Amino acid sequence: MDSTILYEADKDDIKPVLVNGRPVYEYYERIQIAFSDHIGGHISEFMAYPPVPDESETKMVWVSDQLQKPEAYTDLSGIDRERLRPIVSHTISKIRDLLKSLEASGTPDSRELAEIIAGAMIVPSFDALMVEGDSFVVAGWGFTAVSLEQGKIDLLDAFQETFVNVGTEANVRVRIRVLDKENNPACNMGVTASFGGASAAGITDRDGRAGFPKVPVASVVHISVDVPESEPFETDVACYDEDSEHVIQLPIKCEQKAAMHFQVTTKSGKQLKGVPLELTYKDKKLDDLTDEEGISVFPDIPIGERVMLAVKIPGEKTITKMYRCDRGEDVRKVIIAIPKKSHKPFIIFFSALILIALILIVRILMQGAPGLPEVAGFVDFDDKWVVDADDPLKRSVLEGRITIMLDETADLHKFAEELGMRYPNEDLRLIGYRPEYNLIQAEVSEEKRLHWKAELGKWPNVAGVFNDSRLKTNHVPRDPGFQDKTDEKAWAFSAIRGFEAWEISLGDRRTIIAVTDTGFDTRHEELKGKIAYPKNVLTGKARLKKNDQSGHGNHLAATSAGNADNDYGVCGVCPECRIMPIQVADKKGNVTETSLISGLFHAGRYGARVVVLPFSTDFGDAFLNSYKSLPDKERTALRKSVVESTAKNAEMWNRVFEHLIRKGAIIIQAAGNEGIDALVDPMKRSEFPIIVGAVAKTGKPAPFSNYGPEVDISAPGDSIYNAASDNQYDFLTGTSVAAAMTAGAAGLVKSARPDLSHEIVKSILIEQAVKLPQTGDGDFKNVGPLLQANSALEKALTFGKDNCRCQDEIEQLRDEIELLKERLDLGGEQVGPEPSTGPEPLDAE
Repeated sequence: MDSTILYEADKDDIKPVLVNGRPVYEYYERIQIAFSDHIGGHISEFMAYPPVPDESETKMVWVSDQLQKPEAYTDLSGIDRERLRPIVSHTISKIRDLLKSLEASGTPDSRELAEIIAGAMIVPSFDALMVEGDSFVVAGWGFTAVSLEQGKIDLLDAFQETFVNVGTEANVRVRIRVLDKENNPACNMGVTASFGGASAAGITDRDGRAGFPKVPVASVVHISVDVPESEPFETDVACYDEDSEHVIQLPIKCEQKAAMHFQVTTKSGKQLKGVPLELTYKDKKLDDLTDEEGISVFPDIPIGERVMLAVKIPGEKTITKMYRCDRGEDVRKVIIAIPKKSHKPFIIFFSALILIALILIVRILMQGAPGLPEVAGFVDFDDKWVVDADDPLKRSVLEGRITIMLDETADLHKFAEELGMRYPNEDLRLIGYRPEYNLIQAEVSEEKRLHWKAELGKWPNVAGVFNDSRLKTNHVPRDPGFQDKTDEKAWAFSAIRGFEAWEISLGDRRTIIAVTDTGFDTRHEELKGKIAYPKNVLTGKARLKKNDQSGHGNHLAATSAGNADNDYGVCGVCPECRIMPIQVADKKGNVTETSLISGLFHAGRYGARVVVLPFSTDFGDAFLNSYKSLPDKERTALRKSVVESTAKNAEMWNRVFEHLIRKGAIIIQAAGNEGIDALVDPMKRSEFPIIVGAVAKTGKPAPFSNYGPEVDISAPGDSIYNAASDNQYDFLTGTSVAAAMTAGAAGLVKSARPDLSHEIVKSILIEQAVKLPQTGDGDFKNVGPLLQANSALEKALTFGKDNCRCQDEIEQLRDEIELLKERLDLGGEQVGPEPSTGPEPLDAE
């Protein structure tokens, strides 16, 4: 079923609800898992798919697979809203019960989840509640309106009806508020109700509300309103709590009139007589009939109408206020304050002038003074690295950043003050300091970095001025499988120079690697705390299935980005990257082009920076046996025929891959395990993916790997050790695991340089790879040069700025914002975590 657009809103008109500094809609998968675990799978359809921020778009869009011809809740008739409201309220009550349970548990994770769900129940308006028949879906969730006129709607408050003992004989009250067509209380209309075959007369109050004290819970009540000189007005409403109120709007105008009484008093309660009052109704002044007690009386005002009262105080401004006429004859007290003459405004005025003058004097004396920041500490580096051309070691340094070291006798505050006085209007800004070390961080323009180093180095009490240079971590993960780098468990990581790459970087949590596969067991130790936006495209849910093929999905995910330093197995090539597991197969492991494309679009929609595509076209044994047995000439003719006949299919895949590239993803595609020309496969003819062949332990092309000029690069694919299902480990062979290793290397590069485009990352990986040795038998099959993760990472770090990709610049800034949000999220380990409670994924549908 295709997704339907339910709701659109301009980005400038709405703003997200934040929890731990992160927009609530980013927790969508975590919310879905909580609903599924604690309420039931059906409630996962309650919320539309969240929007995916796209800097090129001006709107936020919510979609759903549940509704085909949706209507806004506000567009329904009154009867339809009353019919649907108990259904919506029943779902909201389940969510409210879940929140109570989470808050009662008292754990930090539960309290955070409760805050997330509560934030998700906020919408900018009722227009975001979409319905079709008895089905409903909430769009716009987790956002408020920027406009004060709209503000926000909290669904937890808007639908507070309870459903205790629904269907029993418990008695409740229902009030019917009867208004005329202009929203005025109807004029003592007679209202009767019937339910269960019995009739009941309403008890009408002074505001026109008819009350019925005993109505069965969740029953439908038939209401009849006696309208003078007209047919009775009839409608059905639903009774759903102990004190519900329904509004019935009559197609008439109420013409009943009443008098309004006004008394003017001071704040102390003293009545002021003789104060002229002026009442206006529809621009017409009404007569004032003052009684013997000095109370102004204005008769014959239509009930429900608004009037404007003006109170004229001699020597003061006229006070005006709106009032609505009702049936009562209560006296409206108009309280006024008669101010005393005071010189206070003049005193305030001249005091303000003096203060402004003092501020200006101080600014003139201290103009441009950089000063120390209010709080001690250092500013984190922002990954803007440049190579210092004057450094004989050619080290990478932070752009526009210097550090000033003072000797032990220096006063940091005095130094900063003198610095500001000497250089009042220069581009020198102090951004951090450590008093215990007498160190100061300064930000300068990159063009003048060397100038400031030389200038400040001449100052007395300055021990040195230096760049912030990059240092090696010299870190090798301590996972048991890496104790012997020559061991069969570690040979693949040695072959791609992974250990050397990890001395430079372990990756970045902001970089998400999407893995499309048949199934996943996300509770494995290698995947804990790393899951982002999981998806089962067959069920449309976030919960993944643990099936017979889960070991393959786990292996690829862990090979790409498995946890390091967890005392289990080995790790992934990019151990700090996160994983987006996307299940594209049914319980038997069947994958179709449609399910795979759905998974790829999910990866692009939710911000995957690298996508692992391990699948190939299923040719069938008959074709493969025939193709391999043909002589070269006949095989060439058959290959040409296959390419021509499947051109449309290849074009389709090219469009899918182009879409992912536009979303900022790098596609890593396995060449296939058939041992034939990769060109035969329609999926392997696009220029966008990086197609990966497999290398055996011997260092030669693996005999099973597909080959040809379409294959861009190779990686180890022979007996690779990593995660399987049920916290186990196993060896896996194939081009899919070679693709996973390449994806990890792409993750390292993208972590180090998020500004680099797909084309540049692809060229870096290929150019830095090393050629495989010739076999010498004249039958060498090209599977691409062997991946070298360390040199690719080094090349990326020194690569020039990619000025051709403005979108990548925007993505980099957005990633930096996400990092700041994550630092505020003290307990957040992941986005959309793997299930930690509830039934095993195998049991969930």
